[in-house]
Amino acid sequence: MTDRAFENVTVTGFVKELDPYYREASVCVAPLLTGAGVKFKVLQAMAYGLPVVTTPVGAEGIAENEPKPLLEFVTTDPGAFSDGVVRYLQDESLRKRDGFQLRRWMENHYDFEKNTVQKALLFYETFYPDEE
Repeated sequence: MTDRAFENVTVTGFVKELDPYYREASVCVAPLLTGAGVKFKVLQAMAYGLPVVTTPVGAEGIAENEPKPLLEFVTTDPGAFSDGVVRYLQDESLRKRDGFQLRRWMENHYDFEKNTVQKALLFYETFYPDEE
């Protein structure tokens, strides 16, 4: 996999702890095509105040009942996906604005002091009450 890396891209493979990577990142890129339920890595990135570019699978179960979309760039189109990443990387004010809004949303919906996983599971069950 490292043969796909570019000069300014580091391919790490598996890492035990993601926090240091979230602290250094500018954008969360989550090109997920399969999976079910809320993606906790996306929520964690949001908690760090990172703007997110993802697919409908990556956004599944996150703020689906909000009056306006919470995540600005959710697409399966490769061109639109890469445009979203580039836009965040080039537009610091957009990146900071969206990251701040995501962080604030997380603070209002998750308690980072107590039982975050329990609340996340309850949040999921709210959207998918019939799924086990």
